[in-house]
Amino acid sequence: MDRVGFIGLGTMGAAMAANIVRAGFPLTVWNRTSGRGQELVDLGASFGETPAAVAADSDIVVICVSDTPDVEAILFGADGVTAGAREGTLVIDCSTVAPSGSWKFAERLDALGLAMVDAPVSGGSEGARNATLNTFEWQARDFYLKQGYEEFGRIDNYIQGFYVAYMKKALEP
Repeated sequence: MDRVGFIGLGTMGAAMAANIVRAGFPLTVWNRTSGRGQELVDLGASFGETPAAVAADSDIVVICVSDTPDVEAILFGADGVTAGAREGTLVIDCSTVAPSGSWKFAERLDALGLAMVDAPVSGGSEGARNATLNTFEWQARDFYLKQGYEEFGRIDNYIQGFYVAYMKKALEP
């Protein structure tokens, strides 16, 4: 089972991360405000000290923060995801940020042997809690074909709250 990291535990991110840990996935979390992760730790998640530590413990890293510069700092800062990620790590950015920023981030990650799916979500806090978010993605198909994930099948635009298709069944309420 893939190890998942989740960075950004605001209203949306905390609910999405809770669905992941409740589904039984090993989960490591981080948030700029350290107190935000305790409920997830109580559910069985681990707390990483930095985004790099989260990435070091994860096969998939999900980011859900508020702005393009925040995503860039989390990915490429001194203790960012790229400082801890291994080649082949998948980064899923659920933030609603400038598309041009996402494209540049994907190029930079690809140069490091990491893959990125830009997957902003829609549906609000209720959708996050109930695992009924709409997700919009690009780039996923190439990643899955390159990695040989047969279970990926086809790209869906609606996967209940989290955009990795082969994890869909685990997140159904």
